[in-house]
Formats: sequence, structure tokens, C-alpha cells
Amino acid sequence: KYRTIFETSPETIVLFDRNGYIIDANNRIKEWIGYDRDELLGKSIDGLPFLSPESKKVAMEKFSHRLHGEDVSAYDLEFLTKKGTVAFGRVRGTAMKDAEGNIVGTLVMISDVTEQKQFEEKLRENEEKFRAISTSAYDAIIMIDDSGNVTYWNKAAEKMFGYKEEEIIGKDLHMVLAPPKFHEAHKKAFKKFRETGRGAAVGKSMELSALCKDGTEFPVELSLSSVKIDGRWHAIGIVRDITERKRAEVELKEAYDKIETLLNAAADGIRIVNRDFKVTALNDTMAELAGVKKNEAVGMLCSDMFGSDDCGTQNCTMMRVLKSGKKIKSRTLRRRPDGKTVPCLHVATPLKDEKGDIVGIIEDFRDITELERVEINLAKAHYRLKHQNESLKRLNNLQKIFLNVTSHELRTPMAAIRGYADLLTLGTLGELNSEQKEALNVVRRNIDRLDNLIKDILDISRLESGTLSIQPTRCDLQEIIAEVLATMRFTAETKNINIETEVEKNLPPIYADRDRIKQVLINLLGNAIKLSKSGSRIILTVKRERDHVVLAVKDFGRGIPKNKQKKIFEPFYQVDSGMDRKFGGVGLGLAITKGIVLAHNGDITVESKVGKGSTFYVKLPFKPSFAKGEKRLAYLKKMMMCLRFRLNPLILS
Repeated sequence: KYRTIFETSPETIVLFDRNGYIIDANNRIKEWIGYDRDELLGKSIDGLPFLSPESKKVAMEKFSHRLHGEDVSAYDLEFLTKKGTVAFGRVRGTAMKDAEGNIVGTLVMISDVTEQKQFEEKLRENEEKFRAISTSAYDAIIMIDDSGNVTYWNKAAEKMFGYKEEEIIGKDLHMVLAPPKFHEAHKKAFKKFRETGRGAAVGKSMELSALCKDGTEFPVELSLSSVKIDGRWHAIGIVRDITERKRAEVELKEAYDKIETLLNAAADGIRIVNRDFKVTALNDTMAELAGVKKNEAVGMLCSDMFGSDDCGTQNCTMMRVLKSGKKIKSRTLRRRPDGKTVPCLHVATPLKDEKGDIVGIIEDFRDITELERVEINLAKAHYRLKHQNESLKRLNNLQKIFLNVTSHELRTPMAAIRGYADLLTLGTLGELNSEQKEALNVVRRNIDRLDNLIKDILDISRLESGTLSIQPTRCDLQEIIAEVLATMRFTAETKNINIETEVEKNLPPIYADRDRIKQVLINLLGNAIKLSKSGSRIILTVKRERDHVVLAVKDFGRGIPKNKQKKIFEPFYQVDSGMDRKFGGVGLGLAITKGIVLAHNGDITVESKVGKGSTFYVKLPFKPSFAKGEKRLAYLKKMMMCLRFRLNPLILS
């Protein structure tokens, strides 16, 4: 049964496997183009003798789409018969699937449309009678006889109007497609057409309204020609659905209105000038800038409306744009018709047509009167700042000299004082009584305080100049913590403060400057001890967070107000100067600590509540990372400002 249908089909049927090889074909192919089925079996699309190279390319592309499950519309191909003549076929196809739904090949049906193609060619040859047939293949092509009945109805007409060919052939075209309001006029006009082949619409294109099968009315463009067949006048119409065009026209008008609104809302003056240097359009701002009325400005010479001293010379911007074809930006002084001048930023852009030819120039003018005033003020301010900067540079050099000289001059006598204090302590210069020993202890403690202050000043100076030395080595954190605790034990015991530690086990080594990390911990523990009550406790926690180690120093002292927590890392800043003076220090420890942490590409933060205590967190990378990041540079700049603010009065004095 399948074979009978296959062989008796009026259309050529060819089956391809999924690789594009012919696996079967009906005998209709021999009747049509002269090739036996056996000649074609096993041949690929690329190897088919009846397809031209261009047709093979199209066929292979469509085959690929079907093989991927895509819908492929019918298309026409050119075929070469075995006798060498050209035939045309309309190709439709579908994917073949197995029981599991997998695509195993394609079935292609080819309708012989050679005669239809030849008929269309004959229609195209007669430009007067079949002018519209040469238009887009998507247009409806309709023919009616001398009674107004449809005799030809193409696929595009089916799609456009919704009527199948078998539904419409033989029906009165105007009664079916034209809205009822046009029926009477058609009857009167058609009588003349039937007799003479002439009419108001013949040989013209006109816009009308038409009806779909579902009754929807839509706009169409009709191109009508008349042709005499067997002594009777017939009409051939090319109908194009212009719904989208009409919608586009509405949208275009709306867009034009919006553009005009936007142009009028623009802060810049905009005008269009043609090649004769006459104004063809301008926005409201342009009219106001030039001091003219819009309707009066159109048609004026651009130089008369809003010109400059360059107009008419070789330096004329408009002439340069027309000559170079490029956009030109300039700063110019423009003159209004009333004689007033306006400084402007001017941008002239060539306006081109579809062929790329320059048909005019679009100009943009921005009033920079206020900008010029600001520039003058900025120039004055720049002059003042330049001289102030030179003064600051001199002051900065003086500050560095002061710090270096001061630290050197202080440390030299300090060494002598410490030496003699050691001799007295050892009894080399004679035995001391208890009061003398206590006084000597006070001297030694203050020597240590002064020595630490000198070291802090040197460190803060090195941080400011970016010369703080960082010598990274492979360090064991537990060893560093043990050394720091040994250093701070005596200070803590004097206030009966217990330092507790919570150190995560198996911490990897850290690459850092061992002495500087110890300095950080000593500073933080020293502050915690100093600001904690006797009998209190301090907790030092060390734990790992991914690629970083976090060291936390927690105390239960007075705490830091929230509005002062960011300032405590500034040089010389003290939360409470009176209270801090009681405990000593000048406010450099935390500034140095933060500088050291940032130098290791780390971070330091604080959490604190007044009356509850504070916790300082130091986050350092395990792997070496000592680049000067944005955060460190920003901190150094801020620290420099604070340092100069505190020291400059001292230096000047």
C-alpha cells in the first residue's frame, strides 16, 4: 500500500538518510528530469547531477535544518534534466523518525513548478501588464476575469486574506474582500473597465482597505494592471499588506515629535544648515541663544544668525567640515544679530544622505560664559595653590630635618644617661641607699619611656616617608607569641592582670617581619594592660581564616566611644587626653601598629563598647604580600596630614 502511494504520487519523492545520501526515490523523478532511481541511489546531495552548485548549497542547508528538527518552509530550486534543459521544483520536506522519535533521515517532495515559473517569466516580460509581479514574492498576486471573479490566487494571497485557493476561485473578488461601503462604487467603475480595460485604479498604486476571512479590516496597497485574454479584459492585482508600514509611519511621526521635543529640551543650541549655509532647522535653545525667533531664523545665512569672525574665511568651520567630511570641535566667540557676543563650545558634524553625500551640517552650541568665569577663578586659585605648595614642601623638608636631628640629639645624651644609671645600679660608683635606688629606678623607667618615644617618632617618620624597613622571614607564630608574653609578663603582673591565650593548633608559618609583628602585639597588649583595671584579664586569640591569620587582643577596660574608634589610629590622637596622660603615651602606638599591619598587606580593626572593653583584630596573610596597596597609601596620606598638623606648630616655634 505504501509503495503504491509512493509510486503513484504526482510529485517526485526522494528519501535521504541522516548523512544526506539517497536511499529511495519514486519513478516520478525519471518522468520529470530523466534520471533512473538506480542512478541516484547512494548519492549524496553534493553529488547529485541534476542540481547546480547554488542549488546544492541551498539543499544542503535546508537538509541540515530538518535534521536538527527545525521547520523548513517550501522553497524553489533549479534542476538540470538529463537532456540539459532547466526545470524548476518547489521543495517541501519533513524529518523521518524511528519508533523512539529519533530523526533517521528526511522525506522530500518536489512539485514541478516549471510551467508556473515560465508563466511568471512571461508576466514579468510585459512591464505594462504585469509590472507588480516583479515586486516582492511576499505580495498577494490575484487575477480576476471580466465578471470580477477570481481566476488566480497565489500562496501569499492565502496567507494574507485567510482564504484557500479552492475557497476563493470563482468568487466575486470585490464582494468578498472589499468592505461593504465600497461595493456600490466598484459596480459603477467595473462596468467601464470591462468595456475598455481602463479605470481610476488601472496602472496606478493606491492605498485601500481590505477584509480578512475573519472580518478584520486592514490597510493594503494595490497595484493594478489590465490584460486582454481571448478578447476580454482581465485584471491582475498585486496586493501588499501595509499594516506594518502604517504602524511604522505612526511610530515615525511619534518619534519625530519626541525628537523635536528632546531637541527643544536640550540645554545646548542645535541648528541644521544646508550646503548653501542657510539655516533649515533649529531648536528653542538655539533661538534663545542667538536672540532670534525660530520662524524668522529658518532661511537666514548661518553667519547672519549666529556668526563669528571666521565666517567667510579659510578658517570657517562650516567650509572645513564640507571639505573634510569630518566632525570639528572648537571654542569660538559668536555674535548675535543684536550685536551681543556669546563664548561657545562648538561642534559641527556633517549631515549625510543615504548615499553618504554631505547635504548639510548639524551644529551644537554650548554657552560657556559661566565656564570661562570659573576658569579665570580656577587659574587664580591654581596660582595661589602653587605658591602654597612650594611653602608646604619647604615646611615638609624642615619637618624631616627636625625629626632626624631631634631623634639623634636626644638619643646621644640618652645613651650617656643610661650608661651612668647602669653604673650606679651596679654600685660601680659607690653603694646606694634604698631611697637612692628607688629614685634611680624612676630615672631608668623614664629613660625607657623617653627611648620608646624616640623610637616611635622615628617609626612614624619612616612610615610617612615610606622608608619603614620590613624584613620578611618564615616565622613560627607560637614562638612569637611566647616571646611577647615573656616581655609583657612583668608589666601585667605589676597590675595583677592575667593574660590568657587561645591559639589554634597546627597553624602554618607566616612570612612576615618577626620584630615588627612582635612590636604590633606588644603595642596592643601594652595598651590593653595600661587601660585595664587591676585584677582584670586580657585574652589573646590566634586563629586561621582561609589564607589569613587573625590575632585578637581583648580587654575588659573602659572601652572606646563609637565616634572615636576610627580616629584612634591617627598619630597623636588620644580618646581622653586627661585619662591618657595619666597612663602616659603620646598617641603614636596605634598609628605605628596600623602602618606595620598595612605594610604586610594586612588589616586592623576594633570593636568596642564603653564600659565593656575593646577587641583589636589584626588580619595578616600567611604568604608574603608586601605591595603598597590603595588602602595603605590612603592611610599614609591621612597619617601625614595628622602628623604635620601636630608637629608644624612645634617646628615653627
